[in-house]
Amino acid sequence: MKIETMANNLLKKILQMNFTKSRVVYYKTEIRKVGLYEDIDDRVEYLNSLERKAERENKRNLEKLEKVLVDLK
Repeated sequence: MKIETMANNLLKKILQMNFTKSRVVYYKTEIRKVGLYEDIDDRVEYLNSLERKAERENKRNLEKLEKVLVDLK
């Protein structure tokens, strides 16, 4: 898979997550940084680590949201 395709897929995934606009901008900026890496393996690893980071953050956000909803009941 091409790096550009991987980056676009990650961006689409991030846009579907429960993030504020500022966090989406942060991840867009981080995705652009992938071009700084010369080695393809480093680029792939960077995108994969960024995806894991976004998934962890999204999970925490959803857990916080769930807790707030439970507290409201």
